[in-house]
Amino acid sequence: MYGQPDAYHFIPVNKYSIKGDSIVAEKYIDEGVSERISFVKSALADRPVTKKHIGWERTVMDAIY
Repeated sequence: MYGQPDAYHFIPVNKYSIKGDSIVAEKYIDEGVSERISFVKSALADRPVTKKHIGWERTVMDAIY
C-alpha cells in the first residue's frame, strides 16, 4: 500500500557457508524441505547475508540478497 518494493530479491536460508568466491546455501522451502543453491559473491550485494523477519510469526532467518 505504502512504500516501495525492495531493490533486492530475498532468499530465506537455513544455513550457508562462504567458500572462496562463492556462497553455498541451504534454501528454505518449507519445514524440513530445503534445496542447495550457490552464488558467486560478485553477483550479490556488498553484504549479501542479513537477518529478516519471515512470515506472520515474525521468525528471524538468514536471508541472501
